[in-house]
Amino acid sequence: LNWRIKMEVVVPYNKVLVKLEKKENKTESGLILTTKIAKNNRGVVVKTNQGRDSEGFFDPLVKEGDTVVLTDYSQPQLYNKEENLWVINWSDIALIERE
Repeated sequence: LNWRIKMEVVVPYNKVLVKLEKKENKTESGLILTTKIAKNNRGVVVKTNQGRDSEGFFDPLVKEGDTVVLTDYSQPQLYNKEENLWVINWSDIALIERE
């Protein structure tokens, strides 16, 4: 039997689950780049915790669906390779883009 259990993901107060954009290794004209490509630094927030942290602070700035740009020194942790989902710290968000 193939059992699949649906899990709910709970994000801690100081983390955000982000789907990072995939970087292309081609230029607009179609040339394939063989050098190292810069890491992904932009993505869409999939899940966040809007609750209070252990010190009672509340941060309503980051919401699900927001596009975020990460700082250059951020070190996201891979959560789901197939869906390109990464866990990042709030402090690694450089800015938030909304329409």
